[in-house]
Amino acid sequence: MKNNEFAALIRSAAAGDRYALEEVIRKFMPLINRKSARKGKIDEDMRQYIMMCIVAKWPKFLIR
Repeated sequence: MKNNEFAALIRSAAAGDRYALEEVIRKFMPLINRKSARKGKIDEDMRQYIMMCIVAKWPKFLIR
């Protein structure tokens, strides 16, 4: 995915496009999983917390 395509995806997600938000989350899921791992296992509570933080702060991700 090119930078301009990713920027468009982020703008769509920030504008309320649920599919776009799901796509962004899907693209970042490997990173989310790595950051939520504890003792070699994914901590589901931590993973959910990270995803909730992303969604809650979504407007700050808006690329202008």
